[in-house]
Amino acid sequence: MKPKNLKNITCTGKRVFVRSDLNVPLKNKQILDDYRLQAIVPTLDYILQQGGKVILATHLGRPKGQFDANLSTRLLIPWFEKHGYSIDFASDIAQAEQKSTQNFDTILLLENLRFLPEERYSPNTLEAAQKLAKKLSSLASIYINDAFGVMHRNDTSVTLVPEYFDPEHRGIGFLVAKEIETLENLKKHPKQPFVLVIGGSKLHDKIDMIEKFLQAPKSVRIKTIVAGGLIAQAFLYVQGYNMGIAPIDDQTQQIAKKILTQAHDAGVTIILPSDFYLELTHNFRSRALLIDQIPSNGVIVDIGPQTVDIFSHILAQAETIFANGTMGIYETPAYAEGTKKVLQAISQSNAFSLIGGGDINAAAHLFGVAKDIDFCSTGGGATLAFLGAEDPFEDLPGLHVLVK
Repeated sequence: MKPKNLKNITCTGKRVFVRSDLNVPLKNKQILDDYRLQAIVPTLDYILQQGGKVILATHLGRPKGQFDANLSTRLLIPWFEKHGYSIDFASDIAQAEQKSTQNFDTILLLENLRFLPEERYSPNTLEAAQKLAKKLSSLASIYINDAFGVMHRNDTSVTLVPEYFDPEHRGIGFLVAKEIETLENLKKHPKQPFVLVIGGSKLHDKIDMIEKFLQAPKSVRIKTIVAGGLIAQAFLYVQGYNMGIAPIDDQTQQIAKKILTQAHDAGVTIILPSDFYLELTHNFRSRALLIDQIPSNGVIVDIGPQTVDIFSHILAQAETIFANGTMGIYETPAYAEGTKKVLQAISQSNAFSLIGGGDINAAAHLFGVAKDIDFCSTGGGATLAFLGAEDPFEDLPGLHVLVK
């Protein structure tokens, strides 16, 4: 069973609580990347065109239950005005109650939900969270979750608020619907060869997703894993290579060994870097070092050119690509080349390409290749959770509450 789609809910004359994920990167109170804002536009436009009143709720950053002027959703208002929307702001729930019945052609933007300590709840704070959920639910007669990036979280606005709406008046927006459709197709109908690109630093966050792909029927199973970042260093380390002072803990080592064994048993090839660049302070940037040349005090920051060529060749032959994580410390220009060139190879391939995760999305936009990638998932942990779940409509709290 799947959640009810917004297109099947009548919004005319109704107040619609839209839980969105507008957690955009900010610097000096300016939006650096508006991808998440652009992604919510179809849902907002549909509700407004149907004559509904949008009550727009989101989190922004991690303010830990207290006000922070640098993370106020007021900072988003100029973007909406620039894009032709009439928008009003409510600094608290009492103000929101007053304004929610006014001017149906105007979006009512709530203050950052994470300024409210009850938004992030635990069993010990459930009662207070339920009180907040009831207050938020009173602002509308329809609940729409279009925040795919938090579908894996037990936040008040994600899992408790929708319980105050009957099944006919709660559902998902167009962004979440597209995420579900795309990720389900990736799991069930990938064209072969299917290449998985993994990077970043947290192997334990990706284990469920990797195992699900390795255990899939052969016709839809990944053919190749291409690994970079600290994750690749973990695979190399457990095979006996010196990875300098890379922080590879015991848990990561055990997971790496497990994946290497499972991949071997499943007939899946794991391609690892053959050369790396090291941190500038070690004076190794002038040339890349092969994996058997890494000094014990070395700090690996990027994959080398030989690795880039190998990875690019594999990606050029793929028919389906899913990428999560980056190849190195892409935020630093001197260490960005590996991530940049792998993303360029993905964008230039003839494969259906999908990327997911905050870092790789940010890198794709930074390097100007996002427009050439078929789908940029707005989820990080949620994307991994969806792909790693046996039944995402049961396992992801934000989806489960909409179908139960």
